[in-house]
Amino acid sequence: MKTTMTAEGAKFEVPQGTAEENAKLDQSYEHLCKMRDELVTLNIVPPVSEWSKINPNL
Repeated sequence: MKTTMTAEGAKFEVPQGTAEENAKLDQSYEHLCKMRDELVTLNIVPPVSEWSKINPNL
């Protein structure tokens, strides 16, 4: 990520991928969400709605 430091603080540009790269990122995100939901179903981790009770930074 291109970043520059100025007197006002850090400034950055969000990188833009190709349509193919963005599609792969979307697929990866969907896969991670399914894995998370499976862990919740198996009672390995609590539901997302309860995460802030364990750690208020989440």
